[in-house]
Amino acid sequence: MDIPQQLLAGRSLAHVKQLSVHIGGDKSKFDALMHCFLGDNPLLAQRAAHVMSWCCDAHPDLILPYLPDVIGLAKSDTSTALKRNGIRVLQNIDIPEEYQGLVAELCFDLLTARGESIAVKVFSMTVLSNICVGEPELSKELRMIIEDQMPYASPAFLSRARRILKRLQRGR
Repeated sequence: MDIPQQLLAGRSLAHVKQLSVHIGGDKSKFDALMHCFLGDNPLLAQRAAHVMSWCCDAHPDLILPYLPDVIGLAKSDTSTALKRNGIRVLQNIDIPEEYQGLVAELCFDLLTARGESIAVKVFSMTVLSNICVGEPELSKELRMIIEDQMPYASPAFLSRARRILKRLQRGR
C-alpha cells in the first residue's frame, strides 16, 4: 500500500482509522507515514498527522525515534494540525529523560502563548502534568499557570485544568 497515496485518498475518520490499523506497529510503514508528516507537502503532512496520532495511541513507542523532529516541528511556526497532533502524541508516552527539559519548556511556552489553540494548550497541560510526576518541583509552576488562565478559559480548558490540578494535588 502506498502511504502517501492513501493519505490523499480520503480524510474521513473511518479512512484514518483504517490506515492506522494497516500501519499498526510496522516500523517501516510508520517510517513512510512520518516521512509524509515531516515532508514539504502541507496537505500530506496534515493528513499524516491525524493518522500518526491514531497509530501512536495503539503503538506509542513508534514515535520515540522521531521525538527530536516532533519537538522541533511543534516549536516552529507550523500549522495547528501538526502542532496539535504532535503534542497529543507526547501526552501518551514516557518521554525519555534526555528530552524532558526540552519538552517541558516547549509545553510551558505553548500553554502560555496567547494565540495558541485550546487543544494545543490542553495537550501541553497533560504533557506537563506527566513530567511533574518525575519532576515534582515543576508542579508549583504548572499549577500557577493553570490557575492564572482559568478565569478566562474555555470549557474544554477548564475541564482538563480541574483534572490536572487534582492530579497535581495528589502528587501523581
